[in-house]
Amino acid sequence: MKAESKSKLYKIIVRKNGRPDYLAIELYLDIVSQIKNHKLLFLKTSYAYFSKKYTYSKEQIRRKLVCLESLNLIQRSFSDEVLPSGSKITNILTLSLLDGGGV
Repeated sequence: MKAESKSKLYKIIVRKNGRPDYLAIELYLDIVSQIKNHKLLFLKTSYAYFSKKYTYSKEQIRRKLVCLESLNLIQRSFSDEVLPSGSKITNILTLSLLDGGGV
């Protein structure tokens, strides 16, 4: 991501007190990086993945992703999948970038 685009994030993704929300910015950059580097349309993951990676609680991660969604940078959705073995995986978090997601 270009430095000028990254600096825009510090003005867009802010907490209630007007200061940058560093965790939300880091999550957004991570999502953008994974989607673009792997040439994906969306990212299938979980709150637990980000919780472990950034050592924050799943609830804190959820709140930050909700914040990014409210800013129309990402879209969250949930789905279930059945593996070829017949096992079912529930509540897969799917994240996609919205048009404004290019910042």
